[in-house]
Amino acid sequence: MNVDVTLYVPCHNGSPWLGDCLSAIRDQTLQPAELLVVGDAPGDDINQIAKRHDARVIDQEGNGGLSGARNVALAQANGELLATVEHEVVVSPEWLARLVSHFASPRVGAAMGRLRERYTARAADRWRAYHMTQDWGPGGLVNPPPLPETNVVLRTQLVRKLGGYNEGYPSNGTDYSFADCDLYNRLRMAGYDGVYEPSAAAEHMRSDSVASILTTYATWLQAPFEFYGDYSHEAGLGRKLLETVRQLRAALAQDQGNDDAPLAYLTVVALLRTLLVDLRISRRRSEAAGHPATAAQTAGAEARLRRQLLDIVAARNTRLPPTIGVHLDALLAPTRAEQSQGVASYDEPLPDLLLEVLEAVTVALDELSYELWRDLPTAGEIVSSEWLPASKGAQADVGAFQRAEQSSVRVAATEVETRDRFAEAIESWARRRSDQVAAVVLTGSLDFTPGEPGPQLLVITHDELSPGDARRWQKAAAKAAARAGGRSVPPLRHIPVYALGWVAPSAGVLDLRVAGRVIAGDPALLSLIPPVTPSQLPPAEGLWRLAAAAGLLVQLWPASGRSDRPTQAEIAGCARSVSMAGEGLLLARGAYRAHPASRRFGLATDHEGRPDVLAALTAVDVALAAFETSSSVSDYRELARRVVLDVAQLCGDWLVSWERPGASLATLCRTWFAWAGDRVGVPAAALALLAAAPPPQEPPALTSARQLLSPAPKKRTSWSDVRKAWMTQLASAEADGWPLLWSAAPTPGDRP
Repeated sequence: MNVDVTLYVPCHNGSPWLGDCLSAIRDQTLQPAELLVVGDAPGDDINQIAKRHDARVIDQEGNGGLSGARNVALAQANGELLATVEHEVVVSPEWLARLVSHFASPRVGAAMGRLRERYTARAADRWRAYHMTQDWGPGGLVNPPPLPETNVVLRTQLVRKLGGYNEGYPSNGTDYSFADCDLYNRLRMAGYDGVYEPSAAAEHMRSDSVASILTTYATWLQAPFEFYGDYSHEAGLGRKLLETVRQLRAALAQDQGNDDAPLAYLTVVALLRTLLVDLRISRRRSEAAGHPATAAQTAGAEARLRRQLLDIVAARNTRLPPTIGVHLDALLAPTRAEQSQGVASYDEPLPDLLLEVLEAVTVALDELSYELWRDLPTAGEIVSSEWLPASKGAQADVGAFQRAEQSSVRVAATEVETRDRFAEAIESWARRRSDQVAAVVLTGSLDFTPGEPGPQLLVITHDELSPGDARRWQKAAAKAAARAGGRSVPPLRHIPVYALGWVAPSAGVLDLRVAGRVIAGDPALLSLIPPVTPSQLPPAEGLWRLAAAAGLLVQLWPASGRSDRPTQAEIAGCARSVSMAGEGLLLARGAYRAHPASRRFGLATDHEGRPDVLAALTAVDVALAAFETSSSVSDYRELARRVVLDVAQLCGDWLVSWERPGASLATLCRTWFAWAGDRVGVPAAALALLAAAPPPQEPPALTSARQLLSPAPKKRTSWSDVRKAWMTQLASAEADGWPLLWSAAPTPGDRP
């Protein structure tokens, strides 16, 4: 086909590759009539390279981005066809001739060649090849989905008629924008076809760093949403966040299918980074427009989303968050103002929009296999070793980054060393029973943190577990943990796999879904548990949680006549009991939150102007502050007891004794027993025992405690004797699921 072709090369910081690019163009069997190099303030090196290859250099006059460079070339072009090759692409000798041949048909408006990656050994380059591919395979196509213009030929007058390239689309520092896809869409709407010709081969010559490839990818996803203003309002931001999860969920499936752990690790980092970038862009767009930030746009929301995203990762492999955290810091450092704003509102709850995103992320990560999660920490080390691109002089920078990163990872890892030893011991214990154990789930904190829940273990078994096996497993797990560092093991709860889908809504199930960490077995099993929302939780569970708080205090109470000062561990237990009382109040009001930080925020805000609720919430808040900051509290146990009993009285008036408000706590306990049956005998007795603990606040409560236990202790026994009988029955009750963890709270009509 005899036709004049103008070929241009847009060049931004491209001198390392430009010589090879122009040499390949001059080796074409079909030579272009004119060869242009378009750059923003091109230096002497660009001019010299272009001169050697008989190319004319056009100054873009300021960096107008890739779209601007294309429009400059369009205005200068004299050829009937307009061809373009990016500065880091090398084309084969037949490239131009094979693409031009398609324009013999008047329906063809654009033709593109097959672009392959020269470098694929390193994870970042391989990630580009798989997830940002411009290689549509060995077969020719008419109208492929996108037609990016890394190597393409178009009809010059057609592009001018369509208005050229839309410079409103953003372009990042690596010269990528959405404007080429936008032009292709307009070309198709005008009735023209695009052609993909695989025999017109080209190679992409650049080796990417992790930062450059993830930045480029985020910009690809960002551009259309940016153009249509979606970042400026919450509905549009929600669409963008969920589209990010959808795209990278598909990428994770591809990585798993290819059994490529380093790529899967990069995709997880890309998922977390892109979501956080979206929030940051949205916040800055609102600030630029002078609009107040929505709840999802604040720096605090970004900080909380990051923390909860890492919690989701930790639930599947506790060794990953330190490394991912370091990589996120390297990729996405916030400004000082954003960092201080994030810390200031760290404990506020996430808005519903971001909770929906977290649920989508959980579903995406649950689809990865146990074997892949197991391999991701090693994959993270591989990514660290390949952090910078494979270019001259990069080795020293790689070494410096690795040393800095390894130091940061060591610091972060030290903070979880004890927890990891415990998790490793339980994992080893479960691995020896893999024929019976499908997974072990850990919830709660392994640190003595005032007010925070302690560790709880749920064993998911392949089949039903007998009580005898459960006791033997408890002893074996305790020995394994003791060898790992002396940490005690909480009671083992167990549930067969087939029952996971039938678990009733409870606060424990909500905690499992949000903060459960699979420390052994298949992480995907957690996805079998039905999703739970706070509105589904039964208010009666509030009394159950209060009873557990009372039981914790009863076990910490000294013998009659003793006034010893509590140890630090006992102080932590007192603080936890107060925190559990607050949780019970939230459950009774239908305002429970899954994350501890969100619960603390709820305790400070969810009183709806009611003086009685406000007084109870204030008491909880003041007590927790005293436990955390003060050494002048004279009696920690007594402070905790007052808070727990006051909140129990309030909740009991709401939930049990509504026809007799103001009744004594002992009466409320007996009413609860009559309402819910024998299952609450031990919990109700715990509340009564706490009320009767020396010095007793409610002396008749000891009689109620004795009556609630079965078999009941002898009459006229002391508080210590009743507590001893209660402790004996507590061991049996714990095997049946008390304190409540993941089974449903008893309600009227529930009978054993």
